[in-house]
Amino acid sequence: MMSIPAQLLFAAAVALSCIGCRTAAPGFCKIQDSELSPHRPTGLALPEKVGSFQRIFAKQGEEDPGNIRLGYSHGRRPSPHLVIITVEPSALSPSERIQSQKESFMAAHQGAVVADTGTNGLPVPLRDWETVVIDYHGFVADFPPSMRHQPRRVLYAARKYHGHSLLLSTTPFYKEFGPVFFPATADLVRDLFPEKQ
Repeated sequence: MMSIPAQLLFAAAVALSCIGCRTAAPGFCKIQDSELSPHRPTGLALPEKVGSFQRIFAKQGEEDPGNIRLGYSHGRRPSPHLVIITVEPSALSPSERIQSQKESFMAAHQGAVVADTGTNGLPVPLRDWETVVIDYHGFVADFPPSMRHQPRRVLYAARKYHGHSLLLSTTPFYKEFGPVFFPATADLVRDLFPEKQ
């Protein structure tokens, strides 16, 4: 039987060996740049910095390392405005992915509505992507209690790329930030995914 110090040392070693996977989203482990670029199944470069965005996390699927999730933070705001990109095999078409995301989000946010963003769907269209923009009132912890539910907006976009499904989503942002955030996101998409597939 192991002594208590030996048991503690063993438990600490096990915990440290698992920490990369357990601190990531369920089903994903954090990965290093050397494990990421290029992404072998698609050939994507996925650089650390793209225009006004900085990559702040990269994760891969625990069961399928070809599944990856990346977070790019828009650098011109004091609070994080993230574009989260998931690359994975999927039998769903881009329009089915968007419909699923829209239904899930609207079910979780009472009063959410699909935004009227003009004839192209976005102020700056994401060519070759299925998109939806949703407006809702969301919780903002920094504000005084009477002002904590503020108008927010999220963007979802999906497409196929080299046989994989791409899902792009944003963290909630203020509608007024759209004229800055949408063009920057369109630039990010153009630079990360240059070819029509």
